[in-house]
Amino acid sequence: MNKQYRLLVIDDEQDILSLLETLLKKEGYDVETATSGEEALAKMEVNIPDLVITRFISGWHEWDAAHGEYT
Repeated sequence: MNKQYRLLVIDDEQDILSLLETLLKKEGYDVETATSGEEALAKMEVNIPDLVITRFISGWHEWDAAHGEYT
């Protein structure tokens, strides 16, 4: 892999975050994690990731996530 892609993994379960972070870093990705939509948006304001990996998070609907809105 020539470019080190920046990934943001969002999940409210720490075990899942830790597992994904470990596996993705092992593959050479620059991985950042967040446990809430609010935390993810704050991190995205500082460093825009190349890819966001997430699943449903309470209070953060898919449409809102796609438009950067946290309810």
